[in-house]
Amino acid sequence: MGKKDSELAKDDDLEKSISLLPDNYSLQLMELKSKPENYRWNYDDDADDDDDGERSSTSSNSSISYLSNGEKKPKKNDADAGSSTSSLSEDEDDGEFDDEADDALIEPIIDKDQLNLINLMMDKIEHPEKYKEKMAKSSKQYLRQKYGHIEGVVGRGSYGTVRIAIRNSSTKKMPQQVFAIKILRQRSNESLHHFGNRVTSEFMISSSLTHQAIINVFDLMVDPINMVYSQIMEYIPCGDLFALIYSTSGLEVIECDCFFKQILNAVTYLHSVGISHNDLKVENLLLTKTGQLKIIDFGTSAVFQTAWEDKVQLSSGTCGSERYVSPEQYIPHEKYDPRLADIWSLGIIYLVMMYGNYVWESATESDENYQMYLDTRAKFDYTKKSKTVAKQYKLVKKGAYNKIESITTGPYPNSRKYVLYNILNPDPKTRMRSYQIWQSDWIQNLSVCEAGRGYLTNDGYYDIVRKYIDEQKNVK
Repeated sequence: MGKKDSELAKDDDLEKSISLLPDNYSLQLMELKSKPENYRWNYDDDADDDDDGERSSTSSNSSISYLSNGEKKPKKNDADAGSSTSSLSEDEDDGEFDDEADDALIEPIIDKDQLNLINLMMDKIEHPEKYKEKMAKSSKQYLRQKYGHIEGVVGRGSYGTVRIAIRNSSTKKMPQQVFAIKILRQRSNESLHHFGNRVTSEFMISSSLTHQAIINVFDLMVDPINMVYSQIMEYIPCGDLFALIYSTSGLEVIECDCFFKQILNAVTYLHSVGISHNDLKVENLLLTKTGQLKIIDFGTSAVFQTAWEDKVQLSSGTCGSERYVSPEQYIPHEKYDPRLADIWSLGIIYLVMMYGNYVWESATESDENYQMYLDTRAKFDYTKKSKTVAKQYKLVKKGAYNKIESITTGPYPNSRKYVLYNILNPDPKTRMRSYQIWQSDWIQNLSVCEAGRGYLTNDGYYDIVRKYIDEQKNVK
């Protein structure tokens, strides 16, 4: 059998995959994620035009408003809108480290029902001999019935391969649907228990999320013939942010700002539901054809608070890609807040977008570039507020780190510098929190393009998909 015939045989078997969960579970997910009103969003760029009743009233002395779902939201302050140097009143409390109040707003998305589903899937993965014959005779719908025929491979990597399936509609009113099928491979020397825990946790976390800037995941399936597992997701055809940056050797400030606010929005949502990503990087940010980002790959994500826990669970050990790992993760036996590790990664992402390369290899003492940053970064007294700049702490050492200091264009450059220095604060105790970033003049006055706010169209989408499939088929 030739290579092409072998691939077709694999695809034929894969199309006979069935869900590890009841079919109605994935159908309900698709229905949920097809309705824009089910998505969590917290931009206020068009607050003046919004009349949907979702925004609650805010007291005049507060810099934070709240959505009806409890998420924090920055309130535009007219007194600060024209200047980043407005003076602070004596009772000004913008920017305080109010972690207890922030923790109290977490609405965990993982509950005991989802834990039961994980255990159900785990049992099937850990005991294939027990379920293989039963699954082969199952009356569940095949992958090809639910998600269409496999058209080819659209991605390869250390994780395995990604195939694409297109489901044609029987009615003109319903568009075609395109799905990405990520093949989940058991790693070398990985036990079935570890493999099962890894893939079921990733699926349960990612499928539970509903946010415009996060990839939609619909199903976890198994080919009962070869016991090959796959995850079904929406397909984003335009590549990742890394490829865009690489092709341009760095983006314009306006692009960096727009993308940063999109990522911040999604990360704020993740943290509000008890999830940390733990591997934020430009390679894990896909782009739609209109410029909206989608966070992918929740394989190393953590549930830092479940519905049955009353406080945030700390992490330990390094997690993620080394260039994006925060310094506290390298401290032996040190427990850390995974949300603040994500915040650190946001700072690295911004500088990678801006310059097209990495600022250092690792945030450790042995890295000369990182040490240069520590020696030249701006420093602040976090016990005192600035008397001249609103919503900032007192500056005690002026910054001289060129990769931050040289970003002088775009709106509110001084506020941007303050945010970047404080996101990349090596001390997590005083590292900027997400709600403090939202309070900054830079972010409050930064509008995002319509694509970045989730206003998408399908114009030309399937032409892009078909072109990409054809290109991949010609790759030897």
